[in-house]
Amino acid sequence: MKSSRFNHVVIHPEGGVIVFNFFSLCLLRFSASESSVALDLLRDPTPSKSDRRSGRIRRLLADKGFLIDDGVDERELLRASFERGKTAMNRLSLTIAPTLRCNFRCTYCYQSGKGQAMTEGVVRAVVAMARERTPLNGALSVSWFGGEPLLELPIVESLTTSLKAICVEKKARYSASMITNGYLLSEDTARRLLASEVRRVQITMDGPPDIHDRRRVLRGGRPTFSAIIENIKKAPRELAISLRLNADKLNRGRIDEFLDILVREGLQRRVGFYIGQVQPYTEVCRDVTGDCLGDADYSYLSLQTLMQMADKGFGSKFLMPRSLDYACMADHQNSFVITPSGGLAKCWNDVGEPACEVGHLRRPATEAMKSRGREWADRDPFKLECRDCKVLPICMGGCAHRYLRRGELSCHPWKRSLDDALLVYYYFKEIEREGKIAAAFKDVVAAIEEAKASSTQG
Repeated sequence: MKSSRFNHVVIHPEGGVIVFNFFSLCLLRFSASESSVALDLLRDPTPSKSDRRSGRIRRLLADKGFLIDDGVDERELLRASFERGKTAMNRLSLTIAPTLRCNFRCTYCYQSGKGQAMTEGVVRAVVAMARERTPLNGALSVSWFGGEPLLELPIVESLTTSLKAICVEKKARYSASMITNGYLLSEDTARRLLASEVRRVQITMDGPPDIHDRRRVLRGGRPTFSAIIENIKKAPRELAISLRLNADKLNRGRIDEFLDILVREGLQRRVGFYIGQVQPYTEVCRDVTGDCLGDADYSYLSLQTLMQMADKGFGSKFLMPRSLDYACMADHQNSFVITPSGGLAKCWNDVGEPACEVGHLRRPATEAMKSRGREWADRDPFKLECRDCKVLPICMGGCAHRYLRRGELSCHPWKRSLDDALLVYYYFKEIEREGKIAAAFKDVVAAIEEAKASSTQG
């Protein structure tokens, strides 16, 4: 046997070591007395001792993917998974922007906010494309985007009816989510979204009211913070809500304060929360470049925020690393972003940029469009320095848009603070484990109390 190329070892502050494997996603902690045995086996898996403890640890490391057979090439397995994933035709993924108009005028927005709503002709073309590309017995997933998609809720509802009918015809699964600024997400609107199979929404808020209401204002300049918070509190529980905070140099010091507001509003268990890195994606938002966080700063801030979340009782679902076949839908050959005019793009950042389109629903693709499509299809992290990175299974080359447009790699935030990231992850897993133990104990106590009550009554 040999050690996996995707192992990482961290010294635990209280003694012993933590080992994590980015391929199997297994996390183990060894006590101080077991650490030397485990580390010796990771350095040389050939058993040098035949005692029971050494054999048990070796079997554990092999079972969890830290030790693998000599003939296994993990990188080739990962590459094969990447090729299968990006060319798989068992799923059609569509990001649909029914309009590029927006009721907000955010200071850092990368879109111009111009344009009309999707016409009836484009709606019909979307339905025709979905009927042609939705695989039999496969899946169709839709992300509603904009602009602000809730400005055109009737289009969302109309298209949903047609897309669901196609899925019935093809025996395919249907799922939907939405990116919205949250201002129009009234209780009634939320129920209409649920009726249209939208089960998840993402809302962006940028910090406490004084910061948010400077940056994310209505077009007339009025504030939006309080209205969004009230909408979240009134939304049906069936609608999963995640909050994204666009972090930069101007608000990084106020995230803890914003989390406290969510706690006071009773939302720490109602919403998911994570921070996003503001980037100057297009010419529209180049003036925010000086405020953007560098990758190392963003990585550190992400870990700091996660620790603050843990201390305040937030869930950890956005921390959990996931194995990826490819970095995002832009890598997948059966995934497209559809603009209101019928243009096809590969990335959300290219919405409203005709010069970036890879096709069109209502006219033949030009040679330039085809060339851009090939550029996206040919992106291969295994031809870059990523191929030797131990974080590759949870990153798969990162943001394709950033690499293709700016020639920069977009590494997973963990890579720049790997030891600290794994310690934070271990901390969250311990909290989760203790919570399960506490819940199980409560169940046992409740069962005993119930048995006592039944015995007394008898």
